[in-house]
Order: sequence, then C-alpha cells, then structure tokens
Amino acid sequence: MEKYRALTAHEIDILTKNGCSADNWENLQVVENFDPSRVFFSQFSGKIFLGSFSGFMEIDGIERPCGIYHSRLHHCTIDEDVLIDR
Repeated sequence: MEKYRALTAHEIDILTKNGCSADNWENLQVVENFDPSRVFFSQFSGKIFLGSFSGFMEIDGIERPCGIYHSRLHHCTIDEDVLIDR
C-alpha cells in the first residue's frame, strides 16, 4: 500500500491557481511524487487519496498526459497514472 502525506502549501497554491477547490484541503492525501500541475478545474470533497500523474496515455491515437481534469471527486482513492477528464 502506498504511503500518503498531506498536501504542501505550495501544492495547494498550484491546485488553486489551476481552478481546483476542496471542502477541506486537509482531507486530501497524496503520494510523495504527486504532481499538482496535472490537476485542473476539479472539486474535491470527503477523504481523497491521490497517486502520481507522471505518465501519458494514448486515447484514440492521441497521447494525453495522465491527470484529473474538469472533474468532481468525493471520498475516493485514485491510483497512479490515470486519466480522468469530465
């Protein structure tokens, strides 16, 4: 099982600048190599556990960066290198 940690103030700042919000930032836990620059326009509520998003996925012949985009997540765990969009 992954070890999770609290978000840093710098990561919260990046997420906020990327249009993200949370009912309580303290409820988000992330892995050590979490990349907040891969999360945009998303809302978080409840307990959330996030993996890293360093890879890429090919969808319909187009390579896309892993991450979370335009989403609302509530009380869930998101594993490593996934793509969630809308």
